[in-house]
Amino acid sequence: MEAPLPDKWKWFNRDCYDGTTDPNEHMDTFETLVAKFDVQIATSRLHHLTSTVLVNIRQEKGESLRKFIDRFGKVAMSIRNLSLDVAMHNMLTALRPGPFADSLCMQPVASLDELRRRAAKFMQLEELREFRNQAWAEASGEKKDDKERQGKSRSGRGDPRRYNRGPRFSRYTALNAD
Repeated sequence: MEAPLPDKWKWFNRDCYDGTTDPNEHMDTFETLVAKFDVQIATSRLHHLTSTVLVNIRQEKGESLRKFIDRFGKVAMSIRNLSLDVAMHNMLTALRPGPFADSLCMQPVASLDELRRRAAKFMQLEELREFRNQAWAEASGEKKDDKERQGKSRSGRGDPRRYNRGPRFSRYTALNAD
């Protein structure tokens, strides 16, 4: 059975023991070779994540709940035997203050599926609020533009009340600095 060697394969140029040198010296170099091989294998082996990785995850300012849950979930799913309690504790400390974090504090979840269901509801709510805020900003921007156009067409300078401000009160009381 033959298989092609990888492109980055490097041949080890080591002469075979021919019996003319000290056998202990040859064994020493063989043990060195075995140690180097073990180090190479150990560094290229996949390392499994532990729950301490979750400590470094934080919901960034402006990051949506959906993006945070996706990012947190990817890391959490790559951790073997992650307990619900550890996942919940790390999620509560990683979330920015808000309705979802409050909900988890008031009513802890019994399973990761329940966490996903509850998070999905808050994600929908967050996305709906974002949509409404954008729609409101666009609508109020159009109304503001309309009012500015109407004010400029009447006086040529905008709203006259804005520029003709006199004193607010007829009398003022002097402040004592004593």
